[in-house]
Amino acid sequence: MIMDKFGKKVSKYPKFTIVTIVLITLIAMSSIQIFGIEQEFSEESFMPDMEIAMASDEISMNYTTSASVSILVKSKDDDVLTSKNLVEILQIEKTIIEDSTIISSLAIPEMPSANVNSVADIVAQMALLQQNITVPTMDQKIITIQNMNDEQIKQLISVILSSDQTPIEVKGIFSMILTKDFNPIQGEFKAKGSMIIINLNPSSAGASNGMMGQSDFSEVEKRMDEIVKDARLDYNEMTVMGSSIIMDEIMAANNASMAILLPLAFTLVIIILAIIYRSGIDMMFSLIALGFAIIWVYGFGSALGYTFNPMTTAVPILIVGLGIDYGIHITMRYREETRSGKNIDQSIVITIASVGMALLLATVTTVVSFMSNLASPISLLGQFGVLCAIGIIGSFITMVTFVPACKQLRDNRRLKKGKIRNIGSNNNHSENRRSKMKNIGEKVLDKTISSGAVAAEHHPIIVIIVVSLITIGAVVVSFQLETTFNFEDFLPDDLEISKDLDYMITEFGISGGMAEEVNILVKGDIADPEILRDMDETISNMKDDESVIKKADEPDVQSILSVMKDWATNTTLYGVQDTNYDPDFENMYNSIMTSNGVPSQSATKESITNLYNWLYSNTKSIKAVQYVLHKTDNNIYDSSVLRISVNVDSNDNEAINTLQNDLNKDKTPLDDSADKAIVTGGSILTKVIMDSLNESQIRSLIITIILSLIVLTLVFWYKWRSLILGLITMTPVIFCVAWTLGTMYLVNIPLNMMTITIASLTIGLGITYGIHITHRFLEGIEKNSMKNNISYLIKARCPNCGEIVSVSAKPDEVVRVTCPKCATLGKVSFKKPTSNISYIDDVCRITVTNTGTALFGAAATTISGFGLLVFALMPPLQQFGGITALTILYSFLASVFILPTFLVLWAKWKQKNNRFDH
Repeated sequence: MIMDKFGKKVSKYPKFTIVTIVLITLIAMSSIQIFGIEQEFSEESFMPDMEIAMASDEISMNYTTSASVSILVKSKDDDVLTSKNLVEILQIEKTIIEDSTIISSLAIPEMPSANVNSVADIVAQMALLQQNITVPTMDQKIITIQNMNDEQIKQLISVILSSDQTPIEVKGIFSMILTKDFNPIQGEFKAKGSMIIINLNPSSAGASNGMMGQSDFSEVEKRMDEIVKDARLDYNEMTVMGSSIIMDEIMAANNASMAILLPLAFTLVIIILAIIYRSGIDMMFSLIALGFAIIWVYGFGSALGYTFNPMTTAVPILIVGLGIDYGIHITMRYREETRSGKNIDQSIVITIASVGMALLLATVTTVVSFMSNLASPISLLGQFGVLCAIGIIGSFITMVTFVPACKQLRDNRRLKKGKIRNIGSNNNHSENRRSKMKNIGEKVLDKTISSGAVAAEHHPIIVIIVVSLITIGAVVVSFQLETTFNFEDFLPDDLEISKDLDYMITEFGISGGMAEEVNILVKGDIADPEILRDMDETISNMKDDESVIKKADEPDVQSILSVMKDWATNTTLYGVQDTNYDPDFENMYNSIMTSNGVPSQSATKESITNLYNWLYSNTKSIKAVQYVLHKTDNNIYDSSVLRISVNVDSNDNEAINTLQNDLNKDKTPLDDSADKAIVTGGSILTKVIMDSLNESQIRSLIITIILSLIVLTLVFWYKWRSLILGLITMTPVIFCVAWTLGTMYLVNIPLNMMTITIASLTIGLGITYGIHITHRFLEGIEKNSMKNNISYLIKARCPNCGEIVSVSAKPDEVVRVTCPKCATLGKVSFKKPTSNISYIDDVCRITVTNTGTALFGAAATTISGFGLLVFALMPPLQQFGGITALTILYSFLASVFILPTFLVLWAKWKQKNNRFDH
């Protein structure tokens, strides 16, 4: 077969083989040097290649977004609504907005104090408004709060919230930026925590760095963090909760995990190899091969332009855990062949031809499982799969080429120097020594593992029934498994920023049940009056949508219609002049639009364009119009966005589905007039991502099962002319998928960006053990079947006339015979006295005991390798490592205790139907 020819090539050209592997490694190292290893991790990385995600990305790229940085404030005495606490908040705000690094990035640099939203800022402004100071400085705000006592502050807050003149937006800010213990309805004017919101200008930032279009303000956030940490705070604790800071913490944890895990993995491998090999040279060969495979991953990954992130942290550990198995199989089989008296070159060829074939099958199925992630619309999963596949292929190639070639050259050199006169004899002594060292524990292991064969022999139906019941139960509970999507899950639990995030979610209700924004992106000629009318109808359709927030019974939607109406309407509050009003624009607007805020029948594209041009040319209105209307370089208004305020629990999938369906129905008028109208953003986009994760898992699982089944079926058909052996080998591993998902539900591990790959991974990794068991079982069947396929000359006496009749028959074969004397028809059969007719059960017992024990060692090393991930700093990696280790354990148990039952039933059925064909 192919591996036999491959083995002969390696044996014939060992030096060329080694040089080739080294050259490939040097190319990979050069790739790393040229392209570098780029690290990046953001919510944008998880965006699926879908229209809804691309629409969200287009909004973040083409529209002015509301960029901001939050600062968490926790009062040391459990009440931020006191004079001393609010003064300290204002002092920090003043330092931040006046800093030379930050001021140019503020939303309104010319008015620094207008860029802050906080309870201290609102209270101070409202107090100053009573003094007719409409544009106060930060110093004025600080002095005002200093001159108020705690009771006056709480009384003013009560007045603000109860006054009809207070804008709804201002009232809403209190519930958003104060902890949930603030309850004015019950007279609780006390809050243990608050938030400061610093508004920034997105155009001053770097590239977009977030699912909702949050721009990259890394330098600004770091400077804010420095200011807060350097401040002497007597009454509050403050933390800057910037996205860049969170990303930096995740990447720092990722790098720290790598610094811990990779050395741990290699240390573990060294210990295992030292115990198994008892040879420093053999251990060195396997370690070098592992190192080459890891270098290949980073080399080819950098050449492909991939970025490395917390997900890829698992790849080197995975390579170590799986690759070392390959090395152990190759090295131990080589020793077995040399102990049997074969020369070095023959041993290399046989090792690669036999074990190499099983490893090739295992590699193909494992690679298929990883590459199936390319079917996912989320590119990050595809990249993870490709890197894992490169690592597995690299491990296979280096272990079946570099390691045997090095062994061959070294042993031949030692043989020539006379250091080993008879390699077979030398290793027989070693074998005898190992045999004597076999302890009680190993005997217990053999006995335990052989129980799989005993069950297959005596209780096959019971085994099948029990396994089926367990699997059905696992399938039922696995349907209740939760899918989560939150890049902040990668933060280590013991970090302060992680605790602060939990605090925000718990105390502010950040995770759901509060106002958020979803969007409808409208693409087409936005100057077309018909599109504007349909836009208005779409907004009106939202009146009966339960989750859409209403203001004065009207949907709270920001659109180009609302921006134009705002600038054409003069609104005065507390005697303060409306800055979003222009009388000239009002005249233009009233000549084109109706009192309902839609284009009149006489409105034209040109007149609508004139309104847009005025808003774009006015320095005061340009930011507002850029927020909802996009203008191309050719001065064409090609898209617009409806920004809809909704109140929906992000954990309530039914409510999110209802909202999405409602909005899709609401936008029906725009579907007719515009080129496209796409609902996106907020919880809707998050749910789409989670749905795509679930779909990608199912898709990857189906692809892995089908392709693995095809590969195994072709191989087993080529050798055994059996179409069912591939399915038999895979069946127990398919059971393991259900067991793994069921266990995840029981131990409360959700499907996330890491564990979502576990289903296909179970097939890819677990099938390895089944392949080894089936392969060795078939070898045993082949040998015994050939022994029992010999015809014997037997003599039988005719029951009618007593004539002795000679006939040729095989054991257990029934032969029809006619008596030559009296022509009596009869049947003749015999049992070979020296044959064991239950050889199938014997083969099963030998297979499970010998191969199962070897697989136990391989599974133990792989489980240990993946088990190291539980020491990672990031929870998803811990979960991935633990559940993958459990998957390996399940796969091993299924292959040793369940697969033999199916193999024995198949073999006996095959035996009953004219034996075995080769």
